[in-house]
Formats: sequence, C-alpha cells, structure tokens
Amino acid sequence: MHLDRALSGFRSSLGGTNLPQQQVDVVIACGFILLHYAWSVPYFNVPNDALPSVGSDGLMWFAAGIKAVILALYEKEPRGGIFHAYLRADHVKRFYAWSEQESCSYDFEGSFLRQTFTEAARKGPEGDCLQRGCGNSNAGERLVPIFRAVDAVTRGHDISNIMPSILAYTLMWPSKATQAFQDEVKDKDPGAMITMLSFYASSFLISSGRAWWAHHRSKVMCESLLAHFTREKPGGWEQNVSKIGEYFGFNRNRDGNWEFEIRPLS
Repeated sequence: MHLDRALSGFRSSLGGTNLPQQQVDVVIACGFILLHYAWSVPYFNVPNDALPSVGSDGLMWFAAGIKAVILALYEKEPRGGIFHAYLRADHVKRFYAWSEQESCSYDFEGSFLRQTFTEAARKGPEGDCLQRGCGNSNAGERLVPIFRAVDAVTRGHDISNIMPSILAYTLMWPSKATQAFQDEVKDKDPGAMITMLSFYASSFLISSGRAWWAHHRSKVMCESLLAHFTREKPGGWEQNVSKIGEYFGFNRNRDGNWEFEIRPLS
C-alpha cells in the first residue's frame, strides 16, 4: 500500500510545470531506487488475499508505472540533470544494433516459445489484440535481444563492453509488459508462464556475478515456475519446459520433476 502511494505521489508531481531540475533528479533517483527494491524482493507487493506466486507478483505493473514516471519527467527536462546520460535513447539503440547483428547458435524462439509465436496471437492492423495470447506474443518478441545475450555468454564471448546495456534492458523488460500480458500472467496462461520462465532463466544467467539481487529473484521465480509446470502439467507445453531446462542445466529428480539446481554450462 505504501508503494502504491509512492507511485501515486510521483504521478501527481507530473502535473507541475517548470519543475526545478533538482526535483526532477530526486524523483527519477527515487524511481530507480524503488525499481531496484522491487527486483530485490522475490514476491513483490502481493495482495493480502493472494498466495505468493508469479501470477500475484506485482513487479511488472509497478515497474511499468515507475518507467512511465521516469520517462515523463525526462521529457520535461531532456537536456539536463544527472541522469541525462543514462536515459538517452542511443544506449538502447546500441544494444538493439548489437543484438540484430549477433548470430545465434541456438533456436531460442523455436525451442522455448514454439507455441507462443502464432499468427492468431498477433495484433490487428490498429494494434488491438485479436485474441488471447496477443500480450504474450509481444513479450516473447521483446525477449529476442536477451536470448542473443544469453547465447553470447554461453559461448564464452567477451561482451563486457555491451553488458551494462544488456543488464539495463533485462531489468527493464518487466516494465514494458502490456496490460494484456500482465493479465495473462495473472491468469497463469501456459504460454505466458513459458515466456516468464524463459525470461527469468535468462535473467538468472545474465545477472550472475553482476546483480545479486536480480540473480536471487530470478532463482526464486524459476523455482516457482518449474513447480507450477510440475504441478499443473498443462497439455502441450512439456516439450518447451524440457528444452528450457536442458539448455540452462536444470536437474530432474527421480520422480521426473524439475529442480532448480544449475549444472555448470558446457
């Protein structure tokens, strides 16, 4: 509740005109701190009447609100402030340019998200969702640059020069979730759960040794998602879970259930 009020307070500050640069900097700084805090909590802002789970986790909607506030404030003072260099679009463009030219040795989209990339789930000409799965399709497409980074890391490539941008993109990925995807995750749609497992497994690998708090959250979420698939066994998705587990080195116990114990990547 207190975090909801903080976000509401930030939004109310956007109504002001000619905000002092110092105030803009303070609000943006607080926004980044709150986003950091949200990542450090395994289950963030779960409603009192809900059990902690990926579906009830509040990171996506809160991160989306923080991102909207930060960008709105940056647009008010685009040339000044201590965060100017970190909010410039060319940093994101540089990462996109790198990911587009980077060839992959593994078919992530086909293996992990095979059932999520369907024409029926695409958006209509006006950007409206045609049917359920539209939000998941968008989220899956935004995973592609992260998959490129995962592939580079597993192949032992030196990408230290681009790693800050990769981490920033990964940590901001939840903030770009559409309302449709947030609803699909909340309802535990199998395709959305596969996308979340792909994201958190990738985040676990990328953040290892670089952002302990993101690494810890990613581990907890992977455990929760694997337990969900083991328990619910949604039809048609076992192959996707198996390929994700095999790629990232998850273990199966004697009962054939997945356990989140990472084997060293070969």
